[in-house]
Amino acid sequence: MTQLASLARLYVSASRAGKTAGAVNVLVVEDDPELRELAADFLEFLGYRTMVAASGDAALAILKAERGIDLIFTDLVMPGKLDGLALAEKARRLDPAVKIVFTSGYVGHAALRQRLPAPDEVFVHKPYRSRDLAAAIERALSG
Repeated sequence: MTQLASLARLYVSASRAGKTAGAVNVLVVEDDPELRELAADFLEFLGYRTMVAASGDAALAILKAERGIDLIFTDLVMPGKLDGLALAEKARRLDPAVKIVFTSGYVGHAALRQRLPAPDEVFVHKPYRSRDLAAAIERALSG
């Protein structure tokens, strides 16, 4: 726990554009239940408020029902109608200010090659280390 506490101190700043880490709401969208819970638990440990969804469709339902999601951490490849890119586009229609962090285990994912990421979109490759996830979240929020 000491190493994790050090990570938390390293990556969570006292304020982030007027918000403390505890006031930042992150939606974790991942179809693998173990990865979903691991990411959510780690982000909660860092001080973020998290919600989870197992698919793009479930995430979109949450986004429509809940206002104030600051960042979406989403897998690119998921079951259902919405992959990570489609989810990001629909999320931006609901809230243009939402930040996006993508993840995938597929090297050079074709969907990302088809378009350039927006300035507030970040990609972290699976398998990622906790410090890589923390840095990606911080980069997206500060961008």
